[in-house]
Amino acid sequence: MASASKLRSTSRIFGVRNVDGGLLLERFLVSGVAALLLLRFYLEITGYPQIGGGGLHIAHLLWGGLLMLAAIVLLLGFLGESLRSAVAILGGIGFGLFIDELGKFITSDNNYFFRPAIALIYVIFVVLFMLFRFIDRIRPHSEEGYLVNALQLTSEAIMHGYDREDHDRALDLLSHVSPANPVASALRDALSRIAVAPQQRPGRMIALTHLIHDRYRHLVQSIWFTRLVMGGFLIYAAATVVALGLIVAATVHEPLRQAGISVKGDLTFSSLGDLLIVIGAIFWRVSRLRALVFFKWSMLVSILLAQPFLFYSDQLAALAWLVVDLVLLEALNYMIAEERKHSPSAAQQAPLPA
Repeated sequence: MASASKLRSTSRIFGVRNVDGGLLLERFLVSGVAALLLLRFYLEITGYPQIGGGGLHIAHLLWGGLLMLAAIVLLLGFLGESLRSAVAILGGIGFGLFIDELGKFITSDNNYFFRPAIALIYVIFVVLFMLFRFIDRIRPHSEEGYLVNALQLTSEAIMHGYDREDHDRALDLLSHVSPANPVASALRDALSRIAVAPQQRPGRMIALTHLIHDRYRHLVQSIWFTRLVMGGFLIYAAATVVALGLIVAATVHEPLRQAGISVKGDLTFSSLGDLLIVIGAIFWRVSRLRALVFFKWSMLVSILLAQPFLFYSDQLAALAWLVVDLVLLEALNYMIAEERKHSPSAAQQAPLPA
C-alpha cells in the first residue's frame, strides 16, 4: 500500500508516462542529429557564411532557441498526438542547431572549430539516447497511468472522427484498470456508445491512412515481401561492408590502431549495425516483430553512433547515408507499429524496446 501510494503521489507531481513517449523522444533525438549533420554540411560547402553585418553576427544557436521556443509554445497551447510528433521533430531540429555551437561557449576565444567539442556533442547525444531508453522502459504500471493514457487516446479519437485504432488502443489500456474505478467504468461505457454510433465519413488524410494500412496488411501476406525486406537489409549490410573496406583501404598506409578516431569509431559502430541486421535476419522466421526491432536498432546505431564519425571524415558520404537511414527508420517504425497492432502476443515477446 505504501509503495502504491508513493507511486500515485509521484504521478501527481511529475505526471504519468506517455505510452508513445519513447517514439516521440526518439524522433526528437534523430531530428537533432540530422539537423546538426546537415548544418555542418551546409556550412562546409558554403564557406561558413555569416548572417548579419556591421559587427553583428546572428549565430544559428539563436535560430535553434527560436525553434525550441516554438515547440514549447505549440506543446503548451495545443492538443493532439499528430502535433506532438511535429513538436518532437521541431524541437529536435532546434536542439541540433543549438548544441552545434557548443565549442563557442566552452572556449575563452569562442572557437567554433574547437576539436574536442565534436566529442562532447557526441557524448551528449549518447547520454540523451541512454536517458530516453530508460524513460521508455518505465511502464505506466499504476491504474492511474493506464487510465490517463486511455483518456488521452479517447481525445484523439474524438479529434480524428472516432478513429477505430485509437478507440481500440484505449480499450486495451482500460483492460489494465480495475472495473471498480468509476472513471474507467464511465469511459468504457462512453467508448461502447461511440463504437455503435454511426461512423462519420473520414477525411481525406484518414482515408489515405486507412488505405495504406490495408495495402500494407495485404502486402505482408505475399511471398515476395520477405524476400524484399530481407534482401533490402542484407544489401544495406553488404554496402556498409564495402564502405568499411574502402575506409580501411584508405588507411592501409598506416596500422589501423594509429588511424584517426573517426575511422575507428565508424568501423566499430558500423560493424555493430551490420551484426544487428544479421541477428534480425536470423530471427525473421521465428518472429517478424523481433527481426524488425533488431533492424531498427541497427538504424539507430548507424544514425546516432556511426554517422557522427563518418561525417567527421567524409561529409558527402555521411549525408547520403543519413538520408537512407532516416527513410528506413521511419519505414521500420511503421512496420513495427503494424506488427504490434495485429500481433499483440508477439509484441510481448520482442527482446528490445522499440
